[in-house]
Amino acid sequence: MSTDSSAAPSALPKIEPWSIDQLRTGLLSGEHNQRIEALAMSVQPDAPVDEIVAELAKCVDACRTDPIALQVAAVALGSAKHASVKPAAANALASLATPENALAVRIFAAHGFAQLAVVPPVAWPALCQMLLNEDTTLRQVALRAATPHATHGASAIAAAIAATKPDKWTTEALAALALSAGSSADGMQRVEQYVLRSLQGQVLMPTGIAGYSALARLNPSGVAPQALAKIAMAEDKATAMAAILALVQLGEGARSAIPGLVQALGQTEEPEREEALCRALVALRAAADDIALPRTLQRIEHGPDRVVAAHALLLSLHAKAFARTASVVAVRHSKSSVALQSVLNELHFQLAGTRLTEPSQVAPAPVNS
Repeated sequence: MSTDSSAAPSALPKIEPWSIDQLRTGLLSGEHNQRIEALAMSVQPDAPVDEIVAELAKCVDACRTDPIALQVAAVALGSAKHASVKPAAANALASLATPENALAVRIFAAHGFAQLAVVPPVAWPALCQMLLNEDTTLRQVALRAATPHATHGASAIAAAIAATKPDKWTTEALAALALSAGSSADGMQRVEQYVLRSLQGQVLMPTGIAGYSALARLNPSGVAPQALAKIAMAEDKATAMAAILALVQLGEGARSAIPGLVQALGQTEEPEREEALCRALVALRAAADDIALPRTLQRIEHGPDRVVAAHALLLSLHAKAFARTASVVAVRHSKSSVALQSVLNELHFQLAGTRLTEPSQVAPAPVNS
């Protein structure tokens, strides 16, 4: 028997798709194992999900005690394509979004709403609770689902926030509140006044940051983005990182924060904060003239690998304008780890049009030192 480890592996068996009738029978089966198998087949590529939404909804009811089955069901429901079946799929997802479901199930349900681009009225109370949850991933996915439809959920969002003490507010919940005002000047003014009143006497973490983030969404040209940039210099790392994340979520609408972020970047040598600040400047699309180039070059020359990789993002953002920095990149490349060399090799190509070494065919380890 040959033991040659270089021999090509045998081809994986092809999974034959189930027919619509097979899927319906399996999803409605009284045997749990058969339902699980049918759910697994429902998330295969090209599965006819639009034809089995009703059966998926009934399968959800039959699998209430199995969080794994419910996660798979949420994925299947979220993949419905035709407009005529999306409301029914979203209504089924609503029953998976409620607090009694496991965290992972709720995350998949929120993702399903985002995929369908539908949030049914019955789902808003649960979605609002997600926005106030302590789990960051759940909040972020819920905000992504809520964002296009926030005006339709305005009353539910306002009610959820009003029923929550300000010290339990989250950036995502107040972002949804700001979005719920839509383009209505009166609505935006009411939200702004409510947030300003509620912020009085509150601590920065989490209430102040959530409030400033909401105010920045309502009035990007106001002082809120700049206030968040100032908080990014806070001595407390968690507070600073929360402010930076809030600005990243705001994106280019918070460009007035760029000078403050650049100032903060020049005042820290804390790798995690420095990396976050660089990524925030990229998210806000800082202009070439905004970047403190001497500081960035100094960190590329002497900073730890993680910091070098972060500042490389700033140079690559405006590679043409920073082409003259290629020699600094080349010097650091010559004395760097293999992982960092890969990053700097690509950066040099962007700056100067040439690579310092041929790209490795093996993916390098992540730069996190």
